[in-house]
Amino acid sequence: MQIVRPLRPDLEPAASQYWFERIDVESHRDFRPVVTVPRPSDRRLGDLADRFDRLLQLPLTGSVLASSMPTLARGLADPSRLLDDWSFYIRPELVADPDLFFERPPEGLVPARGRVGYTTFRPRGGHVEDYWFASPFEPVNPRMRSAYSQRDRNRHAHLRLWRHGDRARPVAVCFHGMMMGHKTLNTELFNVRWLYERGMDVALFDLPHHGFRSGPIHGLGFPNLDIGSLAENWAHAVYDFRVFLDWLFAQGAPEVGVMGVSLGGYMTSLVAALEEDLAFAVPIIPATSLGDCAVDWVPARQLLGLMFARLGWTLDDMRAHTAVHTPLQSEVRLPLDKLMIIAADHDHVTPPHQSRLLWEHWGGPEVHWYAGSHAIHVHRGTYLRQLGRFLGGLGMFDG
Repeated sequence: MQIVRPLRPDLEPAASQYWFERIDVESHRDFRPVVTVPRPSDRRLGDLADRFDRLLQLPLTGSVLASSMPTLARGLADPSRLLDDWSFYIRPELVADPDLFFERPPEGLVPARGRVGYTTFRPRGGHVEDYWFASPFEPVNPRMRSAYSQRDRNRHAHLRLWRHGDRARPVAVCFHGMMMGHKTLNTELFNVRWLYERGMDVALFDLPHHGFRSGPIHGLGFPNLDIGSLAENWAHAVYDFRVFLDWLFAQGAPEVGVMGVSLGGYMTSLVAALEEDLAFAVPIIPATSLGDCAVDWVPARQLLGLMFARLGWTLDDMRAHTAVHTPLQSEVRLPLDKLMIIAADHDHVTPPHQSRLLWEHWGGPEVHWYAGSHAIHVHRGTYLRQLGRFLGGLGMFDG
């Protein structure tokens, strides 16, 4: 389905500010990295991983669709009002300066400590603790405030922190992927024990509508096709992360870095464009343009086509309306030696061109391509060694 056409005339005044005017997106779409797969068994596992990724698109699209039903209904009934609400996010000043959209929280917010129940890793001689606070975040767009205020559970920011407790140590804050808010799963996914045993303190941060901020289904509500809700959830995520970041520094952390998987890779890349004090940023199989991701998901592509037809949109319109929070819009604030991208050669959820776009936008930082897909990492040990070498080279590890 070809839906890449020029912007509507009413978007032209701000067009020169948009990332997709500077980067030829379509030239990257068929990009495939060269990754050596040494054994026939690895090739078979790679084929399985490929098929599993394509199946994974179905529940992800289902979550997006379920979260988007009220917006789709409004769009069918009155598309002009929906477009009026969303026009806030293409204001030139917001697109040009991310600090105007991503507001900083007030100083002095102190998270409360909670008791940790079950966890797969409870360090001997260290501590694992939960921290939370009732977020005072308010949507940037006044039209979004009434609806957003009804999501009480989502207003409680949450962080799980593993600390050695003997002295101040570097902290790795980890951002999970879409529908992946379970702490037990993320403890293993991010190799918390592995990072901890090498001398780092480790934190798991809950993105909006995930983890302790969610209902029974993690991720139901974020992301979705409501451009306003999507943008405000990103603003909310950054706001709450900044509270925890300030608090970690106030607690004595000498350095704080970030890493994230998939949707968490988007968050990682986003805060790297907002926070110059981070020690490192490692997006793993990251999403970087959500609209371009969605058109690669077979069910979502048809859904977007219907939405675009009703609104009179093209893919560039969606890129423009999400530019205010895409990591491809703003310059990264960290030097190249503090950046690393990890991506998969057969990823069908956040395809290789997503990482390639970020790599080009960032100016060519270190990148490691592993054999496998979004869900199945054939040579996970290889990229863990590369990650360990990278973090060790920055002085994050003991010895």
